[in-house]
Amino acid sequence: MFALAITALIYAANCLWPYTETASWGETFIGVISTVLCPPGLLIVPFIDIEPFTISGAFLWLIVGLLNSALYATIGTIIMGVRRKSDGF
Repeated sequence: MFALAITALIYAANCLWPYTETASWGETFIGVISTVLCPPGLLIVPFIDIEPFTISGAFLWLIVGLLNSALYATIGTIIMGVRRKSDGF
């Protein structure tokens, strides 16, 4: 759920911020943070001409959200596996 919420916030930010203007320092910083928190978002770079507030843009971000959730689940599973091995179970 956390990964989907992150992706939804990034999608909302993409819909609300004016992308035709030059990005400020704060917007650039938020872009870097969103890239760290949602690496599958980099997969949509070839589709940069799709507007985020259209049906195709929402569908594209839905796929990114599902990939981000799978990534977070995989990382969580690996961490839990390492913790269980260290506890001796």
